[in-house]
Order: sequence, then C-alpha cells, then structure tokens
Amino acid sequence: PRVAGLHNSLAWFLVTCADTNLRDAERGLKHARRALDLADDDKGFWNTLGVAQYRTGDYAAAIESLKAARHDGSSGEASD
Repeated sequence: PRVAGLHNSLAWFLVTCADTNLRDAERGLKHARRALDLADDDKGFWNTLGVAQYRTGDYAAAIESLKAARHDGSSGEASD
C-alpha cells in the first residue's frame, strides 16, 4: 500500500525483532526505503532506515541516515 507508516512499522519489525528467526534486514531495508519514498520528511523514518542499513552492514550509509534523523539538526534526542 501507499501508506508510509505501514512500511516503516514493518521495516522496524523486520530489523529489530527480538526473535532473530523473524528478522530480515534486507527486506526491512526495502520497506524503510519505501516509507521514505512516500514521506521523506519524517525523522522517524530516517531513523528506521539507518538501523536497517546498519543491520545490512552498510555502516557509512547508516551514519548519514541517522544524522538525517536528528530531530533538531544538532546532537539529537535519545530516540536518535
């Protein structure tokens, strides 16, 4: 569907699920990107993308995405 929040929630689940048998970082990354395609101004979606990139081993991209997730543009909040 074209609902950014659903893609973001599914991405978060796929990259952070406590049950590692249910984790699928590659699939989560696709959903995180789709969420941002639909709503690139949502800082929380950038955070999800950063975590997904980290879980897939793309550390440089994860750093950049997590920087973009900062809510105030400076040092960020605890959720960042």
